[in-house]
Amino acid sequence: MSFDPKKLPSRVYEAFKLGAVAWPLVVQKAVAEGITDVDELASIVFYLNHPERNGRPISAGETAR
Repeated sequence: MSFDPKKLPSRVYEAFKLGAVAWPLVVQKAVAEGITDVDELASIVFYLNHPERNGRPISAGETAR
């Protein structure tokens, strides 16, 4: 399943659009909106820091760093 930041709650998405430097704010907004699953929070931060993936998950064969 791919990640789509546009599906985040609007307050979280607005913070997400600020970019990777705003990751603490994004997490704070996500938790305030009821997102408390650590895997979901980790995905938000991952895709915030890796926009080049365009929401595409890491496949089993990807080993590059």
